[in-house]
Amino acid sequence: MAADRQLRLPPSMPRPTLIGLAEQVKRLQEDLATLRRQVETFHPKPPAATPEKPRNRRKKGESVPAGQVSLSNFARLHNVNAYRAAGILHLGVHAGLDQAARTRFYQRWRGESEFRRCSECPTEEGQPHG
Repeated sequence: MAADRQLRLPPSMPRPTLIGLAEQVKRLQEDLATLRRQVETFHPKPPAATPEKPRNRRKKGESVPAGQVSLSNFARLHNVNAYRAAGILHLGVHAGLDQAARTRFYQRWRGESEFRRCSECPTEEGQPHG
């Protein structure tokens, strides 16, 4: 409660009671402020943790490194939601996928009903289609 706010009680309450309550509230607010300062002295706030950045992070519009494909394009090609894929694979939506990541992608979604195979997807024997 801010210190400049006034306590509003019903007009039927006797005036001495109102004054006593207002003084008590003011003392409690002062005590609370003192306690907060003491807590900060003994237990300083830890620095805010920086979230872990996704691996293979690149910004929208940047080209992917040679040998990689865009996660968003790869997911679209295979009829998989790119944001869902990024979350499950622990990558950014704009990440580039190397061969190992494409294999993990395939292994994760090959059994899903919405998954659409492409000509480069491995067959059950592990060899690309072709």
